[in-house]
Amino acid sequence: MARAKQQFLSEEMKPKTIKELDEAADDYVVKRDERMERQKPEKDAKALLMALMLKHNLQQYVFDGKMVFIEAGEPTVKVKDLKVEKDDDGDDGKEDD
Repeated sequence: MARAKQQFLSEEMKPKTIKELDEAADDYVVKRDERMERQKPEKDAKALLMALMLKHNLQQYVFDGKMVFIEAGEPTVKVKDLKVEKDDDGDDGKEDD
């Protein structure tokens, strides 16, 4: 049979409390929990994007100047903006016809 927990500690045995540390820790927990809640829609959208990439058997997909790709070695999907690199004379390197 399990022993009953001791309910009362003597003053010498109670852990020291530091009010400002308690408050800072509580503040952190609130902010962390808020951040985690804000990230849920992003995580859901990312999971849907991954599922669609797998459904269509794609490792990479390009649209509207963006590239969606499944990162090698990791089960994650990323979206990056494709940027046209400028050459030395300041144009995009394409010839005008």
